[in-house]
This record gives sequence, structure tokens and C-alpha cells, in this order.
Amino acid sequence: MSYTLETDHVVQRYIQKNLDTAVQMILQRLERPPVAILLCGGFGRGEGTVFKDGQDVTPVNDYDFLIVTDESTPRPAMLGKEIAKAIAMKLVDIGFMNLDELTRLAPSQWGHDLKYGSRVIFGDDSLLQRLPNCSADQIPIWDGIKLLCNRMAGIIGAYYEEPSCQSAPERMRWMTVQVDHILIACGDAFLITSKLYHNRYSTRVELLNEKQPLWFTQNEVATIVDAYKRKLSIWDKEFVIREHLLDKTLSHICPIVEKAYIQSMQEYLGRHLSSLEEAIRGYFNVRSFLPYRRFKRWLASTLRGRKYYGFECIPAFPVDTCYTLMPLLYFSAPWQAQESTKQKLAQLVSHYADARICDVNSGYHKRMSKELYAFWEQYCH
Repeated sequence: MSYTLETDHVVQRYIQKNLDTAVQMILQRLERPPVAILLCGGFGRGEGTVFKDGQDVTPVNDYDFLIVTDESTPRPAMLGKEIAKAIAMKLVDIGFMNLDELTRLAPSQWGHDLKYGSRVIFGDDSLLQRLPNCSADQIPIWDGIKLLCNRMAGIIGAYYEEPSCQSAPERMRWMTVQVDHILIACGDAFLITSKLYHNRYSTRVELLNEKQPLWFTQNEVATIVDAYKRKLSIWDKEFVIREHLLDKTLSHICPIVEKAYIQSMQEYLGRHLSSLEEAIRGYFNVRSFLPYRRFKRWLASTLRGRKYYGFECIPAFPVDTCYTLMPLLYFSAPWQAQESTKQKLAQLVSHYADARICDVNSGYHKRMSKELYAFWEQYCH
């Protein structure tokens, strides 16, 4: 089984060399060998995406590794960054999980993808067979909403990233990846809600073309399907320009994301929702509890550059407020086309975050987006 849909031998050798380096570094850093190392994500299921320029190959996205242990092994905090540096990549995602915990996973999109769309690259080859079965109809609707919010966070992080961090072509490609991710999340959210989800992109494309979801117009479905297909391609240096990806601005995809979010939240809450604002309020109203106040205080203190009572207030359970603020920030960001909606949602941001300024064009709003993104990466991603 290859690591990409197109079996280019140069690409396969490059990826294998990267994986061998990663496994070697993981084993060197652990006190004892793990039960297994799993390759997850696109490369794990043989649908990885790479950029190729002659003999030069670069994965468009990151590698995802899950290290399975049978003990409480110390987790090297910087291991992912060290591997990324060694193989000249932007990101390498390293996760750790105890074997007992892994074999008792509750049904989820992540568990479904792990069991049916991963591969063992070191250790116990029978491990995946021991994971609990997870059919498409067992995946919670919330997983689709969570995925949409994660991809909103990716857009916010990429949009506000310092330009000096990347060259113009790299930045263009990276933003294209984030846009594709959120379009794919829209398709995935529909499939999860409809109990049709499948771990392979190619099968999801077939399902979307066959079902023609009523959430979206035919043109919107085609836009989503194109994003899946780009994830199954080998990109060359002219790919972004040739595919007219620069025309697919964030303001053009916002209506698709908005429909996916409202429809998914409607199914989750079990009632009709007439607007984006109502969907966001609806979720927050049923999930709001005490830790929200701690998060509100932490965010306000961070943005104002001071601390409360001589210490930073880091909440224990900020998840629900984060899942309220992330779509608010995304849909009130500069790329939102409708000014009235943008300002209305920005007022909600101010309300939930205890902020005094709600102008989306202000440095305050930008700083709040960056602060929440950093917080999201630590607590929610």
C-alpha cells in the first residue's frame, strides 16, 4: 500500500525515508520501545498530499503519529518539533495513548479513522484489530461541529501568521491547504450527520456526488468535492495558479461553512435555527456553566496585558466557551462579506469575551483572534 493515491516512486521513497527517520528519533527519545507507532491521517490511509518540483518532494500537510504505550511513559514535549526540523517540514503531529485506554475508545470520528484508516509502522501489527469497531452511524453529530471549529481555527491561525515566516508561494500553498480543510470539513459534517461517513476521501467524494446534499447548491457541492480531489493529488509548483485557487477567497467559501455549521448545530440541538447568530447562541445557552466565567476572566486579562490577583487565571474546562468564540471570531473576521453580520457577531465576541471594543478592523480584534487560537491549540485541538 502506497502513501499517496498516485504511486510516484520518487514520492514513495521520500515519504518512506521521512518515516524511517521519525521512527528512529521516537525510539531514541523513549526509555523503552512502545507497543506500536501508528501513522494516521492521509498518509496512513494511502491518500497523502505532496508538493513535487522535479526530484524535490514536500508533504503539503503534516505527518500524524500516534505512539501507543503500555505504561505511563514520559512524553517528550518537543519531539514533534524536533522531527519536523530533521525532515524539513512545517509540522509533525505526535500523540501518545495508553494501550488500555486505546482498546476502550468510545465511538468517534477520530476512532473510526484510527481503526480503519491508519497503519502500524512499528511494533504490534495486530493492534488495529484490537480497537473497538466504530460504524458510521455511531459517530456523534458533535464530531462534525468540532471538526468545523478546528478548521475555523486553522484558517484564523494561517490568516494571522506573520508573513515573514514563509515565502509568498509557501504562504499561498499553506492558505490553500487551510481553505481545502474547511471545505472538506463541510462535506464531512454532512456525512457524519447523515450517518454516511467513511474514512477514505475517495469514498466520501463518491457519496457526496451520489447524495447531492440539500444543505448546499450544486455549485457548492462541486466546490467541496474539488477540495477532496486536491487532497488526492500530487501538486507541482504551478498547481495553485493553474487550478484558479486564488479565486476561491475566504469570503466565497464563508456561505458554505455557514450552512454546514447551522445545519450541523440544528441536528445537534434538535431544533430549527434560522441564523448563524441563533446557532451560536443556542449552543452556548445549553452548554454554559461556571468555567465560562474563569475563561472570560482569563481572556480579558490576557488581552488587557495584566493579571488578576498576581497570577494568570487558566480555566480547567474552557472547551465550551472556546467552541462559542471560535465561530464568532471566524464569521466576524475581515473575510466575512456581509458587514452587518460581521459587526453583529463582533458584538457577541465582545459580550462573551468581556471585551470593550468590537470593531473587527481593530488591532484588538486581531489580537483576540491570535490569543484564542493559541489557547485553542493548547486546550481544544
